[in-house]
Amino acid sequence: TAGHNPAAALTVGDCIMRRILENAERDRLAFQIHTGMTRLADSDPALLEPLFDQYPRVRFVLLHAYPFLSNAVYLARCYANCSVDTSWLLLQGTGILRRGLSEYLDMVPYEKITLSVDATSLEEYYGGIQLSRETAADVVGEKAAQMMWSGQQAREVLDALLGGNACRQYGIDQDKHRFA
Repeated sequence: TAGHNPAAALTVGDCIMRRILENAERDRLAFQIHTGMTRLADSDPALLEPLFDQYPRVRFVLLHAYPFLSNAVYLARCYANCSVDTSWLLLQGTGILRRGLSEYLDMVPYEKITLSVDATSLEEYYGGIQLSRETAADVVGEKAAQMMWSGQQAREVLDALLGGNACRQYGIDQDKHRFA
């Protein structure tokens, strides 16, 4: 359009982003970032690496990340202030969720992984929760056998993935929000 200045828009966007991150840092809020699944050239989570260094007290949560799962894993493994969330992977298929969760559990401490469903309707959410639970149980069961976790360790990992980590990440009282 006439008068549109991409350089000026980028400057304003950067200024707004800095302000948001400063507020997240001040208020100790998690900052979710949608990665992957859009314009691929602009959605690789690796592009965010300078922010993790610049804002070490902001808790960054990388959502989706597909098809950049390995980049998200690397970042969550290397940066204390970065974690991953499976949001929207399930909606692409249980195989995608299985692959992502398996890769996450191979490389990232399970305390830095949240399992969520990005849904647009109650029915989609309910079905997503059911499929997420089943897929997570299968993947954790496979990892338990590979890593020789005890049954108790596997249950702890599964409980953390299915709500404990999200409650801790977002300051939610887990006792008041038990997942059936």
